[in-house]
Amino acid sequence: MQAIDRILELTQLVQERADDGNWAEAGALDLERRRLLNELFAENDIAALPPSTQALLRDILAQNNRIISAVQARKQEITAASSRLNRAPGAVRAYRQNSPPTPWSAAVDVPK
Repeated sequence: MQAIDRILELTQLVQERADDGNWAEAGALDLERRRLLNELFAENDIAALPPSTQALLRDILAQNNRIISAVQARKQEITAASSRLNRAPGAVRAYRQNSPPTPWSAAVDVPK
């Protein structure tokens, strides 16, 4: 298998792992993929590569951009969820302070 074929295969695998939320495996596969890309560019000037290889590299770059966009969107979702979770105990305390005590609220200890 040529290096470019393996790079394409790894790019697809990274995309699949990212789509599945398997960040650790996506990262490990991406390390191998970047190593192969570095080797390819170290051995060849981009202009010296055949046009078909140049086209494949443009496709890889486009797919990289899609993966990066998906990861950034997921990061924003996780950050928003984390923020909501961090505010939850304060919201519960505020609710309890403005509500008459009930038997169940006295039995539940909310961290401060």
